[in-house]
Amino acid sequence: MVRIQLDGKEIKEMEIFERNLHAIVENNSELLLNCYLIKSKYSFKGRYDKKGGELDSLMIDKETLRPVIVKYKMGKLERNQSAINQIVYYYEWINDHKSKVNDLILEEIKQKKLKFEVVSEDEDIFSINWNEGIRCIIIAKEFSDWDKVLLEYLSFSIELYTYRYFEDKTFDLNLARDLQDSIKHEKRVKQDDPKKKKEYKNNEKLVEELYNRSKFQAVKEFIDKWKGSFELRGTLYYLAFKDRSENNTILRLYIRKTMKLKITLIPILSLEELKKRFQNLNIREDPYAHDLPITITELTSKLD
Repeated sequence: MVRIQLDGKEIKEMEIFERNLHAIVENNSELLLNCYLIKSKYSFKGRYDKKGGELDSLMIDKETLRPVIVKYKMGKLERNQSAINQIVYYYEWINDHKSKVNDLILEEIKQKKLKFEVVSEDEDIFSINWNEGIRCIIIAKEFSDWDKVLLEYLSFSIELYTYRYFEDKTFDLNLARDLQDSIKHEKRVKQDDPKKKKEYKNNEKLVEELYNRSKFQAVKEFIDKWKGSFELRGTLYYLAFKDRSENNTILRLYIRKTMKLKITLIPILSLEELKKRFQNLNIREDPYAHDLPITITELTSKLD
């Protein structure tokens, strides 16, 4: 990547230490990843005298309320594939200690007085979203085909980000979309095991609760119309419509107990065109969302 000033002078890319990369992302986690930092360098002990570890960054997603773990690595991962091994180990450890991690995150949220747009002040329950699993992120200078092959065989997704740092102290963080999409394509077939069947039953219950929560008949009609065409996934706060063939979420419908709704979605029209056609709605682009970049907030009537 080449960056120039308007006078034609080149701004050179610089190498940085891993600890500096760590600090840059954590200090700007809301802007870069749409996450709140919970703990930096979170140390934990293994079970049955097994080796423990240290999470680089433990965060929570501001939009989905999912736990987030971030691993930082310098250079190509093919020269240091321990990054993938480590994040898998962290993932398994957290799944084995959900209660402990859940309490830690809730306590930090309380201590830091963190606010979430998806949770209105009148909500009587605040819960971490474990239903969609842990969001796992690796940030490295670049990735290779070796990484793709290894990640295809994992039962969960890992987001891959590349970074660039320049001498004018600017920093770029980008989702490695080509590699990410290729990995998703190779992981279409889901394993049919008892755990997933149990999870699906729980999901059906959540979907039903969200359906019943809505005070708008128009919302129920919308769900009834499209539930045959999409896979519905429920959390305590929103209903997700997933494309069955691509296994991608195309829309999230946040159903409040109050008379307010919110939608995030993949647009089929430009932001300008949406605003022009629907002038009474608060429509904006979400700079943090890598999957659903358009947000429509404060839907309060059937017309909306």
